[in-house]
Amino acid sequence: MRKICILALFLLIGFPLYSSDNSNLFPDNSDVVVKIDLSKLAIFGGEKTGLFQESSAEIEKKIEEKTGMVLNRDLRELSFFMIFDAKKNDPNGGAIPIPFVGNIGAFLSGNFVPEKLLTEIGAEKGLNITCEEIAGKKAVKFQNFTGIFKDNQTFCMGLTENIEQIVNPKVSSKFLPSELTSAFDNSSVFVYLRVQGGLEKIINSPAYKFNGPPQAMEMIQKLKAVSIYNVEKSLSLSLSCIDEAGAKYLKDFFENAKIAASSNIELRLLELNREISEASLVQLLKPDMRTQKLILTLLKAVVAGIKIENIGSTVAVSILLPSELSKYLVPENVLVTAAVTGVLAAVAIPNFRRAREEARKKACYANMRVILGATEMYNMDHSVMKKSLNDEDVRQSGELVKEGYLKSGVTSPEPGCKYFSEGDLTGNGQIRCTVHGTVPNP
Repeated sequence: MRKICILALFLLIGFPLYSSDNSNLFPDNSDVVVKIDLSKLAIFGGEKTGLFQESSAEIEKKIEEKTGMVLNRDLRELSFFMIFDAKKNDPNGGAIPIPFVGNIGAFLSGNFVPEKLLTEIGAEKGLNITCEEIAGKKAVKFQNFTGIFKDNQTFCMGLTENIEQIVNPKVSSKFLPSELTSAFDNSSVFVYLRVQGGLEKIINSPAYKFNGPPQAMEMIQKLKAVSIYNVEKSLSLSLSCIDEAGAKYLKDFFENAKIAASSNIELRLLELNREISEASLVQLLKPDMRTQKLILTLLKAVVAGIKIENIGSTVAVSILLPSELSKYLVPENVLVTAAVTGVLAAVAIPNFRRAREEARKKACYANMRVILGATEMYNMDHSVMKKSLNDEDVRQSGELVKEGYLKSGVTSPEPGCKYFSEGDLTGNGQIRCTVHGTVPNP
């Protein structure tokens, strides 16, 4: 694995990319597609000035001598795809050291000289790489992987057994919905995950054990695909759902998460401002309070810039930062922005879950009170009283519904809620839920 990483890094640094259109290289059944515009990443391209230029000048000069390429002038794009296979769940038992991945391929596009690059790769000791020709094309082989120069603008790399499919894929751009084509073409970073027919193959596999919260599985089951990309000065998340009801559910989730995040940030800012007003000079000079205030202010701006739209069966979530913060969404800072977004999610989602769980608990307590009240009415009207009941008694076909003591069957606030009696209902018996227990005493 270490040697694969070294080879990938060598190729990445060594290939100057000129053309940035790899959209016709992905197989139709791609489950994951990633595109990165390397020319916008500070470590490879972009403007280099001052100390950064001085520190890298000698290295870039040497690379140019060996390859004839200038990285910050020629480097453009890296893209790759993955296809899931639920049967390949042993990372040590197959050609690909990633569980549940059946095929993988990577593409580098540009204007380069294969002979020069192969000479440098072949001279590198310890990589155990062979350079050869396959069907008249320059190629490299390493263990189970093969890389081929399709032409002087495209380098393809993948499993040796699948390399022909990667070099000449069966494509019609079906892997990407038409509404995302523009985002794919214009974004610097684009990530696409197919859920329905893709990720679900793994989740539904007997070999896979899902350890996440039930809400996460509930969300996954409503999704067809997920895309993350940046366009201009915004970071966007597109959620394609199986139907409009699923889209509405996810829109409500994100709106509640935004409200929860905003409330928690405001509360923490109030607490911090109080601490600042009471702090000593020494405490004020320490970086802790400044850092906290900065992070909270940034998060407040991020939350304020979140826009959530529901268009048919698609939910679009975009983060548009104010002008003074927009620099954090330029491509070279996308990773920083993603980290900030992760912090936001860490703040919002747990609080949203707690609020949602509390609402479900209250709804369940209300159900138990209604069931107990209906049972008491039943016992008042019948000489043979009901001393106990089970879950079937309170559903649509149950006795309490048929005789009119419940207007309709009880609806569980969550799938695991089932109701039964505990003790004698003609005396001090009570109703219990399998999830939430009994109604607490006031």
